[in-house]
Amino acid sequence: MATIPELQNYYLTYYLSQCPRKSNFFETEKFLQISAATLFCITTPINFFGIYCIIFKTPPEMLTIKWCMLYLHTLATFSSVWLTGAMMPFVYFPACAGFTVGLLPYLNVSTEIQGYIAIGCLGMLALSLPILFENRQRYLVDNYKITHPISRCLFYTLNVLFVPLSLFGVFSIVPEQRTARQVVLQLLPCPTDNYFQHSVFVLSIDHIPIITYLSALSTVAVVQILFFGGHSLSYLKTDAKKIKISVATRKLQRRFFMVISVQLVVPCIILLIPVIYFIFSMLSGYYNQALNNISFVTMSLYGATATFTMLFLHKPYKKFVMGVLPIRNKTLLEVRKPRKWVRRNAVSVTTPVSF
Repeated sequence: MATIPELQNYYLTYYLSQCPRKSNFFETEKFLQISAATLFCITTPINFFGIYCIIFKTPPEMLTIKWCMLYLHTLATFSSVWLTGAMMPFVYFPACAGFTVGLLPYLNVSTEIQGYIAIGCLGMLALSLPILFENRQRYLVDNYKITHPISRCLFYTLNVLFVPLSLFGVFSIVPEQRTARQVVLQLLPCPTDNYFQHSVFVLSIDHIPIITYLSALSTVAVVQILFFGGHSLSYLKTDAKKIKISVATRKLQRRFFMVISVQLVVPCIILLIPVIYFIFSMLSGYYNQALNNISFVTMSLYGATATFTMLFLHKPYKKFVMGVLPIRNKTLLEVRKPRKWVRRNAVSVTTPVSF
């Protein structure tokens, strides 16, 4: 039970008599604990396998984008490990308040620090996408691109530092917690009962700082993606003869650009759907703890989704994966069986092995 007298009084005089105490499994912290532990065991090897493939199995023709992909995938892996192994948020949207389950709470790490790192990682993931599109634009087009090394270094630095600096502003105006936890009960009179059992951290009493941060982050990311991606796409639609390259080269350029685009967009859907729900919840006041929990579990799948998308869209990685899969090797051995020779009407013919 919470040690704040006002919360104890609220729990005993109002909550026990007015709030229904029945809850389904998806509303409990036990659901988050089991989901986080399971996903950590499953997704962590997958994510590190993706890093291994980028470092050691990237072919020479992909070296221009290798380090950008490694940066993106390292961020995705760290975010996944942080959410599933270190901390999994139990957040009471539409209120910007919650606590965490996982390893770090047992180590007495501040919930504020945990949240800062988690939100920061997800934000940096969003701003890693323009870096990849800038990379493709730089190697495709001849104009309106960042050419000077210092300018490029500044571009990367601003994209990397934007999130931690803007988040610092959000976390610098954290309200006084004792009062804030009572204010949250005005928005959510009947949260799950663990609200009164944990040291809940309230990031903000109103939604203005969070909405402002998300709006700024989205604007910066989308504007850059539209410019670099749109410029590259416009170039790829230009007739190959006008820029004096072969039709085959143009087809390869288009295919690679589309593969990179799909590789980035598909995993982003894993993040976008929960974020849209969070914004809807904050703006409408809709409270559903089960959906809150499921949304965070879904977000933790980003890294594994990004890995699978990368491995099976890029032929060099896909070829390597198929080569190491036991079931694939067994199939190849069956295909390579010795040919049978059949004597028919005194003429030797080859009977092909069926696939």
